[in-house]
Amino acid sequence: MDAHNPQYSAFPPGGGERDLFPVGAGVNSVLPTGVGEGAAPRAESERGTFSPGAAKNSAFLAGAEANSVLPTGAGVNSAVHSDSEQIEVRIGRGSSPRPAVVLGGPTRIITPLMGTTPAFLSAEIEAVATQAVDLVEWRVDPLLAALEPAFNRRAAIEEAWEAAVSQAPLPVLATIRTTAEGGAAELSASEYAELVVLLAGLADAVDVEIARAESCALILRAHQAGAAVIASFHDFNETPPDDTLAALYAQMAEAGADVLKVACRVTTPEDALRVLAAQIGAHREHHRPIIGIGMGEAGAITRIAGVPLFSAATFASVGVSSAPGQFTVEETRSGLDLVEKGRTVEKEKTVEKEKTVEKGRTVERGKAGEKGKTTEEEKTADKARGR
Repeated sequence: MDAHNPQYSAFPPGGGERDLFPVGAGVNSVLPTGVGEGAAPRAESERGTFSPGAAKNSAFLAGAEANSVLPTGAGVNSAVHSDSEQIEVRIGRGSSPRPAVVLGGPTRIITPLMGTTPAFLSAEIEAVATQAVDLVEWRVDPLLAALEPAFNRRAAIEEAWEAAVSQAPLPVLATIRTTAEGGAAELSASEYAELVVLLAGLADAVDVEIARAESCALILRAHQAGAAVIASFHDFNETPPDDTLAALYAQMAEAGADVLKVACRVTTPEDALRVLAAQIGAHREHHRPIIGIGMGEAGAITRIAGVPLFSAATFASVGVSSAPGQFTVEETRSGLDLVEKGRTVEKEKTVEKEKTVEKGRTVERGKAGEKGKTTEEEKTADKARGR
């Protein structure tokens, strides 16, 4: 992690070594389990809720109950199958003409829309419609960056949504990246929050940067608006230490996000392996869809790791890419097909083997039954003949 990045401090007040903590967040941040002073381990049943002390430590929206509790997995579109399985998250609104997509099964492909005008966005959507894509990510910051200073941002977003993005044939994830987060928009914290809430009322899902002091409140408000939430963290400089990666995923889960995403720059094979290891660990610990991405050439394997390594989704480009090292949709689909087809074949072999074994058992039971029936009939016949 960049020690000179003003957005983060390596040592939170009272926290452990290398734990990530947003500067300025102070008591307004929800710390992951085991991070910070007074943190206590939490039971499985408590995951996804705000801790008893979170009321004073969270930037809750005005009027919200101090001890508001989010259900495990947060959104109303989440479902748990068993304690050993992750939560499946449905991205899509019931009233939307766009089909819903479930995260938590096959690895989904998300492609960015980077247009700066409604016309450019419409052209991108037309191109995406012919690709093997599962979701689109509307990167709103290029649109905002292209506006004249006096232009109303809310009006620009609403116009672009109505004229272009709402016509997308796939579920829409809306994302704003500020310049401080590697994006293009110059926004204050309050402006960012206002626009994310606006987008939560339009799109099927929104992205919320977890390092923001107001992230917990934003996740809650996005859920109230009916959107699923992908909590994210981006480091364009390096791969954070292992304990920091684990703490980030824990912080996202504690905040009630539906999907947990970490993307960071990787420069060595070891970095890529650590990103994947953190993804596996987060899946097992938090039981919800995880997206771990290593940006850069050395992180290529993380983008096509697929279901075997618990990758819920990956990002791929049709036109302009949104991050370093991003593959095209065609390349990504080919890679995932190789990885996940092998898994499917093995699963099919196992199922077929089980069917064969069960069929053999049925035949044996049938033979045994017939033999017993024949013996009984012979006894009856003998008795009738007076033997």
